[in-house]
Amino acid sequence: MEPFHKMSPSLIAVVGSVLPYRGGIVQYNSLLLRTLARSDIDARFFSFSRHYPQWLYPGASDRDPTLTNYAEPSVRYTIDSINPLTWWKTAREIAELDPALVVFHWWTAFWAPCLMTMIQLLKRRGFCVALIGHNLSDHDAGGLKAAISRRVLDMADAYLVHSSEHMHILQRERPGKPAVFHPIPVYGHYPPAQHALTKRGRLELLFFGFIRPYKGLDILLKAIRRLNDRIPHETR
Repeated sequence: MEPFHKMSPSLIAVVGSVLPYRGGIVQYNSLLLRTLARSDIDARFFSFSRHYPQWLYPGASDRDPTLTNYAEPSVRYTIDSINPLTWWKTAREIAELDPALVVFHWWTAFWAPCLMTMIQLLKRRGFCVALIGHNLSDHDAGGLKAAISRRVLDMADAYLVHSSEHMHILQRERPGKPAVFHPIPVYGHYPPAQHALTKRGRLELLFFGFIRPYKGLDILLKAIRRLNDRIPHETR
């Protein structure tokens, strides 16, 4: 197999979540899809027919309510997260494309059975696999989750991460495999504000993404309640 860093892939396959599902990684991958569509790289995207089982998802739905019946053009929504038969079928479909590189998004151990199966099937047929590591392991990972995450990382041939700390970890633990660090780019797909933004208070906080225990939002709210909010007269 040609070394990863010497490849000039004419066709790559990308496996990950895209719209109409919800979440920051969905936005990331959907923008990646549109960016590659404007490039000279022939990129084929594969996503999920079922993202999470309903009983596992913390909200009412894992789909964006403003995108009912929406699907990204050209994306193959073939992967059911809890149906192993679809993992095998999708891996076979990717292999038939004969890509120079297969890219998987990685961030949580929930996807490990699906991704490990697909990666193993593709690597048996000689394909090069790279991971976009949004997280190397779950933020609240215990021993089992951490071990599973290490196993998935070990299966890849190369990595793209968005944290210099993650890159250093990969270089230390897997020195023979290329790891590239690049900051997450600014998302420019949101429409501009139609009106001037006015400040409603001295302190305003914006919280983006899903509320999870490890993110510490509850601690932040408790801390705010304990703040001494008096302001000296001369600073008003």
